[in-house]
Amino acid sequence: MTPLSFYKVSLENKANAINSLLQKESIVALVGMGGIGKTSLSKKMYHLFHNQYEKYSFLEDVKSKDINNVKEKFLQDLCDRKLHKDEDIDEYLDEIKQCMISKKALVVVDDVDMKKNLGALQLF
Repeated sequence: MTPLSFYKVSLENKANAINSLLQKESIVALVGMGGIGKTSLSKKMYHLFHNQYEKYSFLEDVKSKDINNVKEKFLQDLCDRKLHKDEDIDEYLDEIKQCMISKKALVVVDDVDMKKNLGALQLF
């Protein structure tokens, strides 16, 4: 029997391919059934290339989190702004968009419900 390491897949090659796509396209989506390595690939790509961007944010496992907490992390990562307890995050959505437009930003939104979560983030 062949050792399991023989079948090891190089995530770096796939991450390089995604980075090449991101040089031409502003949005790249990894779509597929659970367990095929989308999150692992996203993490590898993020860690290899985030330093090529002015701002970056990795929003992990979004569909299992409170969307307001996700928005707060996004505001902090992209705009360097921390929300105070009495502030409403939805008042800052335009500022988040402006931060994304004005700077070269890498944003990874992992494990997301397309309609529910991306709609709530109001980014696209």
